Amino acid sequence: MSTPALPTLLFLLVPLVPVLAFPLIQYSRRALELAPWIPLSALLLVPFHGTIVEYPWLLLGARVGLDEFGLGLLLLAAVVWTLAGLHARRTIAPAGQPRFFTFWVAAWCGNLCVFITHDAASFYAAYAMMTFAAWGLVVHNGAPLDRQAGRIYLAMALLGEALILAGLFGVGAQLGNVALGPFSSELAELRHAGLIAGLFATGFGVKLAVIGLHMWLPLTYDRAPAAAAAVLAGVMLKAGLAGWLRFLPLGSGGFEALGSVLVVAGLVMGFYAAAVGICQTRAKVIIAYSSPSQMLFVTVPVGLALLYPEHARILLLLAVAFAVHHGLAKAALFLGLDMARDHPLLARALLWLPAASLAGLPLTSGAVAKLSLKAHLPPAALWLEPILLASSVMTTLLVVRLLLRVDASGAGRLGAPATPWLTLLVLGIFLPWTLFALHDPGAITRPLALPYLAETLGPIALGIAVAVFALRGPFRRALPVIPPGDILALLPRRLPDVPLPRLTRPRPAMPARWIMAVESRLDLLTLAVVAWLGLLALLFML
Repeated sequence: MSTPALPTLLFLLVPLVPVLAFPLIQYSRRALELAPWIPLSALLLVPFHGTIVEYPWLLLGARVGLDEFGLGLLLLAAVVWTLAGLHARRTIAPAGQPRFFTFWVAAWCGNLCVFITHDAASFYAAYAMMTFAAWGLVVHNGAPLDRQAGRIYLAMALLGEALILAGLFGVGAQLGNVALGPFSSELAELRHAGLIAGLFATGFGVKLAVIGLHMWLPLTYDRAPAAAAAVLAGVMLKAGLAGWLRFLPLGSGGFEALGSVLVVAGLVMGFYAAAVGICQTRAKVIIAYSSPSQMLFVTVPVGLALLYPEHARILLLLAVAFAVHHGLAKAALFLGLDMARDHPLLARALLWLPAASLAGLPLTSGAVAKLSLKAHLPPAALWLEPILLASSVMTTLLVVRLLLRVDASGAGRLGAPATPWLTLLVLGIFLPWTLFALHDPGAITRPLALPYLAETLGPIALGIAVAVFALRGPFRRALPVIPPGDILALLPRRLPDVPLPRLTRPRPAMPARWIMAVESRLDLLTLAVVAWLGLLALLFML
């Protein structure tokens, strides 16, 4: 087979692996055992980094490939989805695993295609598939609070989808199924380009939990199983960044107002989410609030790329590298909560590593990420330096609060496996450093210099001192009580959750076993979502 044909075949077959696998998971024990390993197939695409393949016969003319921005996100996705899946195989009850992994591989298929598609129609189909399949992971346990969190998740997801669709209609009416790229000039030349860019910024901002659109996130992460929360926070959250990279007119002038809004929104959310997270009492909710807080280091570079187009490429590469660091650290924290219950001594010894990396402890990937961003700030944006330092103090307070609230009682349910978590910790140390070294050669030596060591250690020391004084001292009881979802607490009380009735039919004379098996596992709403995913998968294969 010739070299051009190999990437063409792989970019077509790798996304089809989960599409073909998820109908088998309900009935095949072997398929269920192999499901966590499916994301590793994405690594077959890494050698063809820089290749774009066109399929004129697929959907409206699909373009698939791996550019310099998608490479890091693909590596992050393959690692986190695989290790979290192996964790789920040991922590999800056996009776619920077929349904869990059905949604798991469907969400993985959508997430993978988000990172490798380069045309508007294919990207949106993949994004919608990932978004709605993730609902099945959120409501997996089926408790009333799980379903309530699932409804809020769907409501916010539909809001984001409506805004994105509105933007797509504006693009499609003028350009059709446009080819996407982070520096495409076509999007900047559209009629009403500012309005369309605002729709995309807000629609994908729902996924990134920007200020005012974040209330679904703490409820969702709190109710989802640990493995599902790991991929939601570690990888699927970054689909919003992929949407910004594809649909915003980055590298083009004339969008300074939108850039300023994103910078301000990122700064406000960075401090607001950290402050609300400090007031939480459950560890999963505290971790959840750290996600929108840390997205400051994604939202601000994208905003600066709109404000200063000449610096766009390095700023966006650093945003992607930070997303990889954050995804690995956040996934390690969520899986670490199960480890704290099942292996308390091991968790106490190592759980501080991803927490310290989030805070930016010297020589961690978090410190490298923050120093690289500060080193490449445009000259007109140097006023951001003290604000970024102050954000490290808030993050330190948040992670100290988290470590004080971790349950290490040793009362785990099924016994969380140690190997996936330990592997995630090791990769969380080395993979972000590698990406930063590729994009910013000075990232390796810069954190070792004495001034930078002092610069990164100062906010951490101040944060720890404030935490010891406030969180364990007499002022601990003065912390306000803020319910998860914060803004949602201002809304009227919702009606109590009512379980959906199960689908029943008279037994036929010659029953089809596979229909009976599906009906025994899925309720009406779940069956509708699975049918929708199956239809979308059929569109991919046609």
